[in-house]
Amino acid sequence: SVTNCVFIGNTASNSGGAVATQDFSSSTLLQNCTLFDNNARVGGGSHGVSSIINSIFWGNTDETGPGERGQIGSISSTSPIKYSCIQGLTTILGNGNISLNPQFVNPMGADGMAGTADDDLHLQASSPCRNTGDAMSLPMDECDVDEDSDTSERLPTDLEGNPRVQGANLDMGAYEHP
Repeated sequence: SVTNCVFIGNTASNSGGAVATQDFSSSTLLQNCTLFDNNARVGGGSHGVSSIINSIFWGNTDETGPGERGQIGSISSTSPIKYSCIQGLTTILGNGNISLNPQFVNPMGADGMAGTADDDLHLQASSPCRNTGDAMSLPMDECDVDEDSDTSERLPTDLEGNPRVQGANLDMGAYEHP
């Protein structure tokens, strides 16, 4: 399980530019993650991941291009993908999934290169990914990331340590818009 993470500008020679699993029966969860501009022969964003929740897959490519397969590679249509923004999504609809441009602030930064320090994958105020995630899908705060001794609450923070839910609902991706 990987939560509140960013994978940007990675390349793999075979599958899963950002994330790949070899065992399709494994239970791999990407939650509140942002995968942008990753590349591989198959599944530029990920390959073999079993669940995607509250995440954004955008600008990833494989030999088929930036469509759905270029984002998530091989994934069963029965796999749980919900409340996520996936570029080119056509076969796994419903459960809050969208394929609209997430409107990052400045994903390539001033230098025009993904994966460098000046990239900004925060969401613009007009982003369709704002307030469209599912707060009930957040994992429990088992590691007590906010150090309040309450591990029975839902994960309370985003990647930067800001409060996770700041609007009507939580945002898709790694960052919560203030």
